[in-house]
Amino acid sequence: MNLDKLSELLGYLSSQHYDIKVAWKDESFFMKALSKVLAFNPDFLSSYTTTINKTIYFPSKSWLESQPFSTIEEIVFHECVHVQDSEQYRLGFKVTYLFPQVLGVLALFSWAFPPLLLFLMALLPWPSPFRTYWEKRGYTATLLVRHLRGGVIDDRTKLWLLSNFTSLSYYQMSWDAETITKDFEDIITFVTKTPLEVLAGHPTYGFIVRYFRKV
Repeated sequence: MNLDKLSELLGYLSSQHYDIKVAWKDESFFMKALSKVLAFNPDFLSSYTTTINKTIYFPSKSWLESQPFSTIEEIVFHECVHVQDSEQYRLGFKVTYLFPQVLGVLALFSWAFPPLLLFLMALLPWPSPFRTYWEKRGYTATLLVRHLRGGVIDDRTKLWLLSNFTSLSYYQMSWDAETITKDFEDIITFVTKTPLEVLAGHPTYGFIVRYFRKV
């Protein structure tokens, strides 16, 4: 069962100082409320995982069991990179991940200074270079897991990656499809061509290589 395998994976992550917790969106009032705010992504509750601090919210236990465990590994290691970045950069990570949309909060103070209402414009799906940067780090982990599992990184995978960055899945965090495509060509080369001995010592991705050597 995937739940048992996930428990073993979380045990390994704990040994690497990643104190990851798991929760379920279908059992979370907060996630159900958040889905109303994120109405632009109708699959937020049913198909997407979300990480807040050190907790990974999967859609449901039944969803987890319906997936190949390799998919769960890709998700968990991706989210671990976000946890790592959040731990290292703390508030800086959170604010930059949500920038520029986070500026919309300033509109709450328009009662004192009405021109602040203009910051409501920040809530539109403007490009987010910082979110793009953080997510490229996360998807590097995704691709590394796929490679280490012997999976194929083909044109279909590249189109899926591009869609994640340019569609409403992540609120159109990038409008520059050409640059995203080029960046992922470089990332795929890094993942598939770097010797495992070198990757095993990498400060961000080494723990992934060590896990697959263990299993």
